Amino acid sequence: MTDSADLYQVLVCPYEGTKLESFIERTDMADSDNDEGILFCRYCKRIWTVIEGIPRFVTEGNVDLHRDIEILEALRNSISEIDGSTFDDNINMLMRWQQTAQKGWAYDEMNYWEDYYEKKLDSAETPGEIRSTYNRLLPRKRHILSVLDSQGPITNVIEVGCGTAGVMSAYQDFIKNKIYFGTDLSFNALRIAKRRIKGHFILCDAGSLPFRNGFFDAMLGFGVLHHLPRHEESLLYLLSKVAGGGWLGFNEKIKTPESMKNSFIVKALKILFMKSAREHGSEEYIDCDNLFRILKGSVEFKNIHYEYSIVRDALVMLLVNSLGINIKPITEMVIRLDEAAIKFLGKSFDIFGPKNILFVARKKDAL
Repeated sequence: MTDSADLYQVLVCPYEGTKLESFIERTDMADSDNDEGILFCRYCKRIWTVIEGIPRFVTEGNVDLHRDIEILEALRNSISEIDGSTFDDNINMLMRWQQTAQKGWAYDEMNYWEDYYEKKLDSAETPGEIRSTYNRLLPRKRHILSVLDSQGPITNVIEVGCGTAGVMSAYQDFIKNKIYFGTDLSFNALRIAKRRIKGHFILCDAGSLPFRNGFFDAMLGFGVLHHLPRHEESLLYLLSKVAGGGWLGFNEKIKTPESMKNSFIVKALKILFMKSAREHGSEEYIDCDNLFRILKGSVEFKNIHYEYSIVRDALVMLLVNSLGINIKPITEMVIRLDEAAIKFLGKSFDIFGPKNILFVARKKDAL
């Protein structure tokens, strides 16, 4: 894996696409986790911070902007290459974002997850915590990684919306000979990710990746598209960061039929097992027909797999949501039953309608 100095060399301004100037201090020369400083774009005059070795390309939606303000205020008079007025402009922008932050669902959700992951920092290094936190979703993600590994050599791989890197911590063989980059909007999630695996972690919006076009050989996304504006269209922007002949490996939830979503039975089960019937952003879905229409001509699909695991959903609702049981032996049992159901029952799940799509696609060289 390249070190943090190499990371600062490959990052570019997400708005201008130009190389950034780095002003980084490392208190422990053997440990890049202590990197602290700033990255500066000479063209748009934006300054971004680096805290605990994580570059922070914050946006107006971030909830912890006080961290960045403190760094900029501390460095304002110590970097002669950047004038004070530029620091002031960036500090004022961050303070304005902080003061006018929207108090809607997205803001509350980000605060919730930052607090949640902060409480997980101490326990997240243990294998049991990793396994129990990322249990139900592993079979489908292992399928994607195995398909990608069979397609040929991959060097630079990015996971968009990596969270705490739970997938890669479970399947570290996939990134053994690769340079892994993980991005997410949650700083505390990325702090956990850095403890779990070797890789580069960047706080940024999936719609403003600080990498040049065509930089990656492969891009992974596990349930990330439905969180983005214009779900399926967002993939075209992400595709621009992949080299010609490079790969996409995505797993997404499919839009649920309205008749099922609005049924009395489904709502009753939510209240009974999940203790809530609320709708929120994570309950959005992608439209497969729209996805295929948008990507037509841009990629060649190598593997498409639909699945709906009633086994997993039923067990998870009962054990995790209702009884609060989320321990390693139980979650390993869920994984085994889930894999068996997908393998042996297969098409019989079609009577419920597919719930997830897994696909691996290759970007055409001509793009």
